[in-house]
Amino acid sequence: MEDDSWIRSMIIVIVILCVIGGFALTISVDIGDSDDQDDGSNDGSGDDDQGDVIQIGDYVPVSMGTSITFFEYSGETMEYEMLVDDMIEGSEVISTWGHETYLLMSDGNTLTIYCHRDAYSTGMGVGGNIVAVRLNGVQGCEDGLWAAEIINHSLGYNGIEESLENALGDLDRIGPYGGSTCTYMGDQYSSMTIAFKYG
Repeated sequence: MEDDSWIRSMIIVIVILCVIGGFALTISVDIGDSDDQDDGSNDGSGDDDQGDVIQIGDYVPVSMGTSITFFEYSGETMEYEMLVDDMIEGSEVISTWGHETYLLMSDGNTLTIYCHRDAYSTGMGVGGNIVAVRLNGVQGCEDGLWAAEIINHSLGYNGIEESLENALGDLDRIGPYGGSTCTYMGDQYSSMTIAFKYG
């Protein structure tokens, strides 16, 4: 009887320990799962997806688009479209009725526009007359993204610096310089590097 009682006591103790141990294991697993989820969000596994989402004010690399539409004024507004890949791998050249030659290149982030016009004009008669530039094919931006910021520039002969921001914004934007839709970067050699932003 004593032996049987001892065995029964041991069985009860083992069962209790198993129950307690199982409960503790369950708690440990639950906490571990919670920690794993926290770690997942903290290590950026959740943020990576959010990082791919373009937010208002973010710079948008040129490489995220498929083509560039370049609007230039030579007596009237002219429209030219070029593939982004062609500008990243090399350059695109545009010759205008106003005797300007534009060369467009990209490093994948920004777009640089070089202009040459063999003249020595003054005022609004100078060359480098960019109206607007649009980046097409960016996912989620069906209407395209317009040039939003001038990163760098170099004026040509008699270029008007105050006119450079005329190239920013959409095609219908007027000014801010001279009530005009285009820039007056100047004759001979000039350039402008622009960036695109969402929103």
